Amino acid sequence: MATTVIGQSVNRIDGHKKVTGQADYAADHHLDGLVHGYGVMSTIANGRVVGIDASAAQTAPGVLAVLHHGNIVPLYRSSNDFETQTTVGEVRPPFEDDRIYYAGQFVALVVAKTFEQARDAAPLVKVSYQEEKPLVSWSDDRKRVIVRVDGPADGAAYYLVDQDKHTASVIGSAYRVVGAARGAASGR
Repeated sequence: MATTVIGQSVNRIDGHKKVTGQADYAADHHLDGLVHGYGVMSTIANGRVVGIDASAAQTAPGVLAVLHHGNIVPLYRSSNDFETQTTVGEVRPPFEDDRIYYAGQFVALVVAKTFEQARDAAPLVKVSYQEEKPLVSWSDDRKRVIVRVDGPADGAAYYLVDQDKHTASVIGSAYRVVGAARGAASGR
């Protein structure tokens, strides 16, 4: 009897149903009242939203709402502070304010009866920005510094610390605000 799975054929229980088209997928289940959302992402890397014109999107077929920082109630803020928790995610809730922290950040969400209707209406949302110079190198701004924080299991994380605003952002594929810089600035 073989003691390794490398190089061995593995019989997939669901394989036959998948290749014959008989398998059920999550998208195959249609629930009453289910709606779909499609995000509108920022086209700048740093700055503020100064205006959102969603009128064209709101009149598009099937659109139920266009949500953004100016028309939703504050959302729950997670207690994950990245010092005591290991959950990866953004502590700052969506649409919390008008601030743009990274390119591609969600600035609005189009909600519609179908995914296709939400997707088609999203480009109709017009967003105006007050653009600020993005940080593209390690030394663009002396009031913002990069701090390396070594984690016990996940290795090092890099934070962008804004000394004026007392905030820290995880630097990865995008800037994500993750909480007060108190611990991050000390290098803990």
